[in-house]
Amino acid sequence: MMQAIGGFGRGVVLGLGLALAATGAGAEGVAETRSPATGLAVVDCKPAAPAPQDSCTLRIPPLHARGDMRGSGAGFSFIRPSDSRFPAAVLPSATMLLVDRTPGPGGARKPFIRFEKELVERLIGALPPQELVAIYTFDEGGTLQPLVPFTDLRQRAIAGMEGFVAGGVNTHIALNLLDAIKVLSERDDVLYRNIVVVTDGEEEGLFDDTVHERAVAERIAVSSLGFFWRGTGSAEIGRAKDYLDTRITTPGFGLTTTVMLRNRTQALAAVDEFAGRYASALQQSGLIVPEGKPEAADVVVETAAPKVGAPGGTATITHRVRFEPHKAEAPPAAEPKPEPGLIFGYPRMWVLGGGAGAMLLLIVLVALVVFVRRGGDGGEDELPLGEDDDLDFGAPGRPMMAAPAAPVRAMATLVREDTRERLVVPSPTATIGRAGTNAVPIPDDSVSRLHAELKLSGGGLMLTDMGSLNGTFVNGRRIKEGTCVKDGDQIGFGQIRLRLVAP
Repeated sequence: MMQAIGGFGRGVVLGLGLALAATGAGAEGVAETRSPATGLAVVDCKPAAPAPQDSCTLRIPPLHARGDMRGSGAGFSFIRPSDSRFPAAVLPSATMLLVDRTPGPGGARKPFIRFEKELVERLIGALPPQELVAIYTFDEGGTLQPLVPFTDLRQRAIAGMEGFVAGGVNTHIALNLLDAIKVLSERDDVLYRNIVVVTDGEEEGLFDDTVHERAVAERIAVSSLGFFWRGTGSAEIGRAKDYLDTRITTPGFGLTTTVMLRNRTQALAAVDEFAGRYASALQQSGLIVPEGKPEAADVVVETAAPKVGAPGGTATITHRVRFEPHKAEAPPAAEPKPEPGLIFGYPRMWVLGGGAGAMLLLIVLVALVVFVRRGGDGGEDELPLGEDDDLDFGAPGRPMMAAPAAPVRAMATLVREDTRERLVVPSPTATIGRAGTNAVPIPDDSVSRLHAELKLSGGGLMLTDMGSLNGTFVNGRRIKEGTCVKDGDQIGFGQIRLRLVAP
């Protein structure tokens, strides 16, 4: 059963009931149940929930096109949500738009906010009709700000973008992306989960190297739209492009695009190209299910990918996997009841029960004899008191006294000049910043979430700026590298000034 579908000039076989051709699996079949073996899978014949049992998931990466598909043994079909056989309880795909709302240095990004909203609305309108969409915004606060909850109503999502406003100070992309991965992973009814990060790519926090690992573990593909408001050729744009492409976007399954906001025509074309490729990948993905009773078979799926070093050319990638039908676990067989043994010609239970009864009777008799010999007067024997009678080992009404804990000595103290509040630096290495997870938290908007580090080094104290936006100062001078500080020095974090008190 075949049906020709356009895509790089090659037919797509919707029924997989054909015998293997020369490019198929060999006579002995294949052992792998997914391809590729690591990372996100294009074909997975042992998929996790919510994919139904006895099915294979087919997830086409952006820039790829679905090609020939074939199988051995029983027939198979490729199905999409429009097919009556697609499980009603399974949602095919969901996209979370994670939109950076920080205004840029000196508010330089604000003049482009209206245009950015228009571009995001254009992307939403191009997504497939069944795609779930949610919009979250972020800044340096460490908490995602939901703008539009997951919905399949396009107009609702587009209208929600009207509530998008610039705010915050710093851009912490990786921190908020990890939170977005956690939120999206809780949608256990979605087959394919995706995040599109919309940002200028200027990371002002610390990058977490587990971003790709966590996304893949939750079967989430991360793509990025670089909205660049600076002029063409800026060094910041070059660094941001590299950051989004290599540190944020999921290798193989993510799509990254550069959008230069100062050129309206080019920006619209870039977003349209991104939306077209992204939507095409979603529409070509779905489920492969057996026709009739599931039987073991080899499944071959080909995709056409861009050919490296040949612009406009394509290369065929072949994915060979093994489909094994789910085997229901049989209930454990009941163990046969052993025949009762005999002891001295009598059943075993009779002998054991009689012996236990005799032992209990003997114990009762011994207890009665002891009671009679003690006179039965109810008096209690008095124990002689020794030399240690004045010691109390936890008697009621007199609790034991624990040894007092040794006081913890602070490494240093920071005294705020505005409030005179004393901030204790508790350890030889202490982080300082606005987040409550720092050893020395300073809740002020001019202080970065992770602002600086103070540590004991070579008998003295070393202060290091951790890439803060508003700077770290020693006696009025802004520092970049580690700087030695001493008792009485004035230290500044953003707009906050403190006096160092060293022991």
